Amino acid sequence: MQTSADVAQLVSVVLAVPALAAPLLLHRRSVEPVPVTADELAGALDVLAGIVDQQWRAEATMRSLDDPNPIPVRWHPARDVRLIDHPANLTSTGLATASSANIAALTSEFRTMRRRRLVILGEPGSGKTTLAVQLLRELLATRQHHQAEPVPVLLSAAGWDTTLFPRLQDWLASRLAQDYPALRATSLGDDAPAILASRGLILPILDGLDELPLTCRASVVTAINRCLSDTDQLIVTSRTIDYRHAIDTAGDVLTSAMVIEPDPIDPATSADYLRRCLPARPGRTWERVLARLNTTLPDGPAAVLAEVASTPLGMWLLRTVYLTPSADPAELLDPLRFPDASTLRTHLFHQLIPALIDARPPSTNPADLFRPRDHHDPHQMGRRLTHLAHHLTHPRNSDGSPRTRDLAWWHLARTTHALNLTTRLIIATPITLLITITSTVANGIANGIADGFTRGLGYGLGFGIPSGLLIATSARSWSNQPPGFADLRLRGRLRRPVSRFFTALGRGLMIGATVGLPVGLVVFLEAGIVDGMTAGSATTLSVGFAYAFAAGVTAWAEAPTHGHGKVGRLGV
Repeated sequence: MQTSADVAQLVSVVLAVPALAAPLLLHRRSVEPVPVTADELAGALDVLAGIVDQQWRAEATMRSLDDPNPIPVRWHPARDVRLIDHPANLTSTGLATASSANIAALTSEFRTMRRRRLVILGEPGSGKTTLAVQLLRELLATRQHHQAEPVPVLLSAAGWDTTLFPRLQDWLASRLAQDYPALRATSLGDDAPAILASRGLILPILDGLDELPLTCRASVVTAINRCLSDTDQLIVTSRTIDYRHAIDTAGDVLTSAMVIEPDPIDPATSADYLRRCLPARPGRTWERVLARLNTTLPDGPAAVLAEVASTPLGMWLLRTVYLTPSADPAELLDPLRFPDASTLRTHLFHQLIPALIDARPPSTNPADLFRPRDHHDPHQMGRRLTHLAHHLTHPRNSDGSPRTRDLAWWHLARTTHALNLTTRLIIATPITLLITITSTVANGIANGIADGFTRGLGYGLGFGIPSGLLIATSARSWSNQPPGFADLRLRGRLRRPVSRFFTALGRGLMIGATVGLPVGLVVFLEAGIVDGMTAGSATTLSVGFAYAFAAGVTAWAEAPTHGHGKVGRLGV
């Protein structure tokens, strides 16, 4: 009777589980999307706009974008018609020349476009990202709240993996959830990022299309054209040659997007801007330098200075390095010290690190997010950055593959030689000690202090030393392993080669034998040859199959990152 009652209870539980689970599953599938009101959307947009504005206000201050005014770079429509869509697909009013010094006018023209889409091209240091930040801040400052105008959000284009996120809106939702978690505290809850992205209420500013690997730029262009509706807005920045390569590979330009490029900064404009950055009475030396720069001749004494100051990057370097009390601007006109622009730029970059460290003293205030907490040694920082520069410009990686200017962070361990013999022994020692101590204590509790200590110490050393040596040996290859992530989806994963299991099993049995032989020796010395062989064989098989199972699951679950997932995401 008791057995029948137990069986009946077990059967009732088995039958009750589907009965209880079915309504939950059916209810989940039948849930309709909750209607979203205009007030809820406006509230979420205002929260996002406030966070983005605070973020880039601090960034603009750190970059001195408005001190005293933005660098006056003039922009014109791209002259290469191959970069631009059909005139009939562009805005009806057109986009005349614009200036970074009058960002309000450029923002106003951007808003008059039938389709607000803009591509900012230029060479390195031409001010593309700075113009994008200026547009973002001006769009936020003049945003029409009652019209639910989209909120501009600047994102690194290198973070978009079109294989994981084929749709731009899905990637935007993922980035918003990751970068702006405060959105989840709004009335829209966890769905806020997806709702805002899917309804076209985000103006994505994709900075650095050229930072993507060559094979991924065209796929981004194709994905953008496929995902944008008539009212979706977009701003993209890229180096000119890389954008041309992307659209040539994709076979199409960005639909309805205006394309602009910068003009070089003329010497008179450079002199006027530097004068405004200096004190009202800059001194005789600066007056002489500015006068020479203002009247520059092609072969004059200020020709090298004028060439460097013709780009926003050069202007920023000059003001950062030389607009300090300790700098001597007279040397800027010395043709013997700086015979060409390349020599002057090299000097400016060499002096940049000490100048930036002096300009940003440490702060212990948690509210100063962009201030250093400690004083950095310029020489030490210079050596570290030099190592990174060498890492990015060296012709080949350790595996023979060519290097690019993209920072693949997992390659750093290959060049620093951090996993040397000493490091590997330091890693292996705690593992050996942990296994030995655990075995000793466990046997001491089970078999008494005297016998347990002796036996436990023997077992612990028998397991611990081989395990530690195994870790120390395998750590040699850690720096050469590519990054990956755990992909636990079953779809498409069951057809993997069975040979991987047998490879893992063979490796596991070798590892098991490495551990089993010392264990068998210890047992042989204590209990005889039969018990020793039994213990050694059992240890070999148990450790071998355990390793094979763990390695097999790891190999099955681990999926390598895709092409441009292999780029350092410092946006990381």
